[in-house]
Amino acid sequence: MSHLMRNGAVVEPDEVLKMRKSTDKLADDLRKTSKELINSTEQLNNNGFQDANFDRLYQVITENKKHLEELDKVMLDFSKYLKFIEENIRELIEGDPFKKSNITVR
Repeated sequence: MSHLMRNGAVVEPDEVLKMRKSTDKLADDLRKTSKELINSTEQLNNNGFQDANFDRLYQVITENKKHLEELDKVMLDFSKYLKFIEENIRELIEGDPFKKSNITVR
């Protein structure tokens, strides 16, 4: 497998791809879980299931709904960044050897 090496650090495009796939799966799992949690809590609230503990839980979940949406956006942006990195590494590996650089392609 070809890889880039800079100052002794090896970067393989397949490793970046694995990281992106893991990040995408994590984002998807978080999205599904938070959606189910929010929907279930809202359904319980609408059905009249309320006590002091539930009121606090409902408040925490609804207050954090925006944060979960922001986290989803950040993870999507990170995934796009990883895809960009992976594509650039592959392009560099397939290109000409680096001239006057401390980066080597093997």
